[in-house]
Formats: sequence, structure tokens, C-alpha cells
Amino acid sequence: MRFDHPKFERPLNLDHYLELIQTIERIFVTKGYADEKAFKIVVLWLKKNASLLHENTKRQRATDERSRIKTWAKLKKLMHKKFLIDNYKHDLPLRLSSSNQERMSVEEYIHEFDQFQICSGLEEEE
Repeated sequence: MRFDHPKFERPLNLDHYLELIQTIERIFVTKGYADEKAFKIVVLWLKKNASLLHENTKRQRATDERSRIKTWAKLKKLMHKKFLIDNYKHDLPLRLSSSNQERMSVEEYIHEFDQFQICSGLEEEE
């Protein structure tokens, strides 16, 4: 299989960022990549602010004599800290409860609901 790699730069839209992370993870699962190999691939895809974040972190960890980041899980955690607004997950339930269909198709509305549910970790009641 061949995949076009996603553009990994600081997103303007947080929903786009989360969707990008999910896409990356699906590619790695499909390809069967271990965490260390996934890390090496993502580093190649980093652009702009995401690339700067990685380079600055690498330099700072070397200065502090700490081990370098070698896994996708740790890099993803670092990127979440930097790129996700602190209140984003806390705002999701509010966004969900105030969401309405208005001009969306039923399909779009269900997709938005599913996205809120996945991102917030909320479980749907029976």
C-alpha cells in the first residue's frame, strides 16, 4: 500500500489536528509499524512549528542531559501539550450539548456528534 503523507504543521483548526493524528495512527496500524519506527516517520513529516518544536525539544533535552524522545507516543504527547488548547477537552461536552443540526445534513450532524464523542472520551448511555 502507498499513502500520501499528511502535512504535519501547526494546525489552525484543532479538529483538523485531531483528525490528522487519527489518520497518522490508522496508517501506522495498517502498516504494522512499531512505536519507534512510527516516530522516525513522523519526524520526516514535520513541518514549520511542529518541526521547530521537535528540534527545540531535542536540543533542550541534550542540554539538560536527558534522553532524547524516541517514540511516537512521547512525541504525540509533546505535540498535544503544545498544540491543543488546555480547555479544548473540557469545552467538548459544552459544544456537544449546545450542538444542533441547523444547516447540516443528518450525515454531517452524526459525524460531528461522533467526533465530539471520540475526542471527549464520553460514553453514550443506553
